[in-house]
Amino acid sequence: MTDSEFTAEKHTLRIGIRDPGYPMWSYENTAVRMAGIETGWTEIIERINYSNAPARGKPGPNLSEDIRKMGQMLCDEFLTPDIQMRLLTTKARYLTLEIDADLVHIPWELLYLHGEFLCRRFSMGRMSGTHQKALHFEKRSLDPPLDMWILSNPGGDLDAADSEGENICEYMDRKNLDDERVFAELNTEILADEIRERIRQYDLVHFAGHAVYNPQHPGQSGWELTEGRFTARDIDDIAGGKAMPAFVFSNACQSARTDRWEDSGESAGDASFDLANAFMRAGVRHYLGTSWEVKDAPSRSFACLFYEHLLSGKTVGEAVRLARIRLGEKDRTGEDTSWASYILYGDPCLSYFGPNETEQRIELKISSLGVVVRPEPGLEKKPPAINRRTALWIAGLATAGLLLNVIPDILFPPSPDLPKILRLLELFEQAVDEASELSFKNSEHEKDTVLKHSVNLLLRIQNAFAAHTAPPPPSDEWSSQRVTMAVLHHNLDKPGESLGAFGVQKTIHEKYPRIRLMNRRSLDQIKKEIELSEGKWVRLKNKLNPDLWAVKLFLFLEQNSFEMIMHLTETETSENIGFFHVSLESDKSPYLQRDRLSAKLLEMLRERYPLRGRISKITDESVILDIGANVGVQPGQRFQATDRDVILEIESVRRDGTSSASVQKGKPDLEIGLKVEIMDTFVS
Repeated sequence: MTDSEFTAEKHTLRIGIRDPGYPMWSYENTAVRMAGIETGWTEIIERINYSNAPARGKPGPNLSEDIRKMGQMLCDEFLTPDIQMRLLTTKARYLTLEIDADLVHIPWELLYLHGEFLCRRFSMGRMSGTHQKALHFEKRSLDPPLDMWILSNPGGDLDAADSEGENICEYMDRKNLDDERVFAELNTEILADEIRERIRQYDLVHFAGHAVYNPQHPGQSGWELTEGRFTARDIDDIAGGKAMPAFVFSNACQSARTDRWEDSGESAGDASFDLANAFMRAGVRHYLGTSWEVKDAPSRSFACLFYEHLLSGKTVGEAVRLARIRLGEKDRTGEDTSWASYILYGDPCLSYFGPNETEQRIELKISSLGVVVRPEPGLEKKPPAINRRTALWIAGLATAGLLLNVIPDILFPPSPDLPKILRLLELFEQAVDEASELSFKNSEHEKDTVLKHSVNLLLRIQNAFAAHTAPPPPSDEWSSQRVTMAVLHHNLDKPGESLGAFGVQKTIHEKYPRIRLMNRRSLDQIKKEIELSEGKWVRLKNKLNPDLWAVKLFLFLEQNSFEMIMHLTETETSENIGFFHVSLESDKSPYLQRDRLSAKLLEMLRERYPLRGRISKITDESVILDIGANVGVQPGQRFQATDRDVILEIESVRRDGTSSASVQKGKPDLEIGLKVEIMDTFVS
C-alpha cells in the first residue's frame, strides 16, 4: 500500500449531536478507515445492481444481510458510544443529518443501531454542505392547490413507470374531490428542452423512468427521455433567478447515487456532481431518489405509499419512513432491498399538506477534519510503561469501590427502566479518573496524595451504602456465576485510539457473555440520564437505588497508533493474571481487529473461569444441566464430569436458564448433582 493510499483510508471526523430544544452541540472526534468502507459499500451497490437488472429475475441471496452487516460496521466505526446512546435514548422522531460535501456518499441512513436501521427508527433528511458557489434564486411561495408535473416513462420502455404515473395522477384527482390540494399534469413524451422551459411552473415534480449515473462525467448524469437526456448540467444552466419546484421525486434507478462532492476534475468550479446536488443547489427544498437499481413493482409501490402519507398531512420525512416500513413488510421473502435505497435531501420535518414538526428533531452534524498522519519514519515504537505499583493501586481502588450493576451489553439498555445510580457516583468517577492518571504523574509524593484522597472518596461511597444488602452468594459455589470486569482505558479522547478498546469489549461481550462488563463511558452516560432524579424536588420514595456489585477483575487498556497493551488484575487477591501486548495493523481500523486483539485475553478468561455446573434432572429424553443463567452456554458445547467418564452435549438452552443436554458417553454413571465442566475441545 502506498503512502497516499494509507493516508486516504484514515480520516478524522467530528461528529456533533444536539437534542431537541437544547442550545448547545456536543462534539466528539473519531478516526475511520474510509477507503475500506468506500470499497465495501461500492461492492454491495454493484452486487445489488447486478442482481436487480431486468435479466436477473429476482434478487440475489444475502443482499439484505450484506446491507445489515455493512450498517452494523458503519455504526460501530462512525458513531462513538456516547453518540449511540444519545440516539438510542432520545424521544425525537426526526433525525437531520448535516454532512460535509466529501461525506455524502456514505449510506448514513443505513447505519444499523441496536437491531434497527436509522432510517426506520427516525424520519431522516440530509442537509449537505458544499464548496460550490452559492446561487441566488427566488423562494417559492406555496399556495394550495399545488401544481404537480408527473413525467412518466418518457423513454417508452417501462410499463411499470406508465402505471406509476397513472396511479399517482388518479390518486391526486380523487383527493381533489374532497379538497382541492394538487392539480396533477401527466406527460409521457417529453424532451429536455421542454423540461428546461416548463419545470419552474410546478411546485411538485415526479419522474418515473430511467436515470443514468455517470461517476466519470457527473454532469452527464440525468433522466433518460424520449430523445436525449435531461442532465445535471441542464439543471446548472437554468439554476438561479426564478424559483425551482419545491419538491422533486426522481423515482429512477440510482437517481440519488453520488460520490464525494469534491472540487476536482469535471466538477471543478461550479459544476454539479449529480442530480441530487444539482437540484438542491438550484433551490429545490426536497429531493428524493434512489441509491441503486430498484425493481419496477416495489418502486411503483413505494411512490404510491409515499404520496398517500404525504397528502394525509404527514411530513416529508415521515412519509418516506412509513413508505419504507410498509414496503419492507410487503416483501415476504425478505430479499428485496428497494426500501433501503431511498435517500431524502432536505428538512424531514416539513410538511406540504399539514403542520411542520421542527421541534421533534435531533440533529447529527458530521464533518471531516482531514486524514490522520502516520507516525514519522524511524519513530521508536516503545510500548508505554505501566508501573507495577500503579497497577496495584488501581486494582486496590477497584476492590474498595462498589460499582453499578450496569447492563451486560456495553451500549444498549434492555428497557427504559435502567437502574439509576445515586449522586455519589460522581465521587466514584472522580476516584477512577484520578486513578487512571497515576501512570502519567511524575511525582511519587503526588501519587501517594492522590491515592489517599481517592481511597477516602471510595470509603465514603461504602459508608453511604452500608445499609444496602448485597445480593446473597450463590448456594452452589461450583456452578458458573457472572464475573464482573471493570474496564479503564486511557487516551479515550484521542481520535481513533478508543476504537480498539471498544472493539475488545464488544468481542468479550459477544464471545464470552459470562463476563459482566463495566464500561467507564457507560457510567458517564448513565449519570447524565439520572441527574434529575437526584434533584431536591424529587421525593425520597421516587429516588431509584442501584444494584451494586463488587468487581472481580480490572482490565487496564492502553493504546496508541501502533499497539495495544492489556493488563488484567484479579481484585480479590491483587494478582496480576494477564499482561498482553498486541501490535496493530496500520491499514486496518483497530475496531475491525477486535477479534485478533482479544484472542489471548479470551483464551485466558475461559481457562481461568470455565463454564461449570451440575446435573439437576435426568429424564429418558435428556439431561438437564444447571450451569448458570446468561453465562454463554450454547448448543454444541460439550461438558465432562469431573470424577467419571461422562460426556454431555448441549442441545438447547431453556428459558429458566438451565440447559438440555444429550449423553455422548457414560449414561449408566449419571446422577443428580454430578459436577460437569466445559471441555477444551469437542470429542469425536
